[in-house]
Amino acid sequence: MEAPGAVRVTVHSNVPWRLRVAVPAPEWSAAVAVRVGRGEYRPVTEAGVVVTTGRPGVHELLIDYRVDRGRWEAEPVLRVPLVYWIEG
Repeated sequence: MEAPGAVRVTVHSNVPWRLRVAVPAPEWSAAVAVRVGRGEYRPVTEAGVVVTTGRPGVHELLIDYRVDRGRWEAEPVLRVPLVYWIEG
């Protein structure tokens, strides 16, 4: 399952920054990948993965995500919790 443009984030920063994404439970670690813009998909883990970095200023980010339904294929609705945060 792929969701292009699923999340929009606006970053306002006066220092260099990075956007991290994590899953709150280990069972999601192998199933979820995210990307920003036309970048490559990166697998998301509990520890989090840096999906993009930026310089000071205002930045509009469009985030896509992809889920390998695998063992959840029989589920009619799949809710995947993701945690986003900015470090700077």
